[in-house]
Amino acid sequence: MTLGNMGQAYADLGDPKKAIELFEPALLAVREAGDRKGESAILGNMGHAYADLGDLKKAIELYEQALVAAREAGDCKGEGVTLGNMGQAYADLGDLKKAIELYEPALVAAREAEDRKGESVTLNYMASSYLALNEPGKAIEFYEKSLEVSCIAGDGKRESDTLSRLGQTYAKIGEPSKAIEFYEKALVNIQRAGDIRGEGVTLARIGQAYYALHEPRKAIELYTKSLSSARNSGDRRGEVITLSRLGQTYVDLGETRIAIEFYEKQTVIAREICDRHGEAYALFNMSRALDKLGERTKAIDLAKLALDIFEQIESSTSNKVQRQLENWQK
Repeated sequence: MTLGNMGQAYADLGDPKKAIELFEPALLAVREAGDRKGESAILGNMGHAYADLGDLKKAIELYEQALVAAREAGDCKGEGVTLGNMGQAYADLGDLKKAIELYEPALVAAREAEDRKGESVTLNYMASSYLALNEPGKAIEFYEKSLEVSCIAGDGKRESDTLSRLGQTYAKIGEPSKAIEFYEKALVNIQRAGDIRGEGVTLARIGQAYYALHEPRKAIELYTKSLSSARNSGDRRGEVITLSRLGQTYVDLGETRIAIEFYEKQTVIAREICDRHGEAYALFNMSRALDKLGERTKAIDLAKLALDIFEQIESSTSNKVQRQLENWQK
C-alpha cells in the first residue's frame, strides 16, 4: 500500500510513467498478500495512469480487472468507483452511450455504499456525457444534483469541482459571463482550502472565459497566474495545458514569436512527463505559427512529427494534421 501511495503521489504530480513504475511492484505485493480489495484499488490507479498517458484501451483493461477484484472482495464502493472510471475511459474514446451505461450502475453502487463522494463524482461524469451529447439542460440538472449531494456531505472539494463544471457547461453553451460567476465561487472555496493546484486550474478556466469574451489581455493575465500556481504545486500537466493556451492567445494577438516560445516550453515539459497528446498538439500548433511567419519548411517538418504521434496514440486529430500537410504540400 505504501508503494501504491507513492505511485499516486507521482500521478498527482503529473508523472504517470513514474507512478506506473511504483504501481507494478505494489500490485505484485497485494496479490501475494491475497488482498483483493487492495488489488482493485491499485489496478484502478494504474488504469488512471495509463489514461493520463493516452492509452485508454490499456486503462479499460486494467479497470476490468479492478472490477472483478472489487466484486470478489465484496467492495461495493470500489465497484462503483471502478465502473465510473471505466465509463470515463469510454467517454474519452467517444463512446458516450457506453459510458452512460456504466455510470448508471456506478451510481447505484455508490448510493448502496453510502459513498457520497462517489455519488457526486458519478453524477458529474453523467452530466459531462450528456453535455458532450449536446444535452446541456440535462447536464446542468445532473450537476445541480451533484452540488446538492456535496453540500449535504460537507464536501467542499467536490462542491468546488461541481461549481467549476457548471462554469464549464455555461462556457460551452456560449454564456462565458455566467461561467465566470461559477468559476469565481469555486475559486473562493479552493483558495480557502489552500488548494494551489486547483487554484491554477480554475484561474485558467476563468482566463478561457475572458478569452471567449474577446478580452485576450485579461485572459493572458489569468493564464500567467494559473501557470505560476501550476509550477508552485508541481502540476506539470497543468503547465502543459496553460502554456498551450498562452501560445494560442499570443497567436491571435499577432505576437507569433512569443507564441512559439510558449509552444517550445510546452513541448519540453510534455516530453518530460510522457504526455503524448500535449507534445503532439504543441508541435502542430508550433507548425501553424511558423507557417504564419513564412517558414513553411520548418512548419511541415514539425507537423509530420505531430502526425506521427497522433497516429501512434490513435487520435482522430491525425486527420486534421494530414489535411493541413496536404494543403501545404500542394
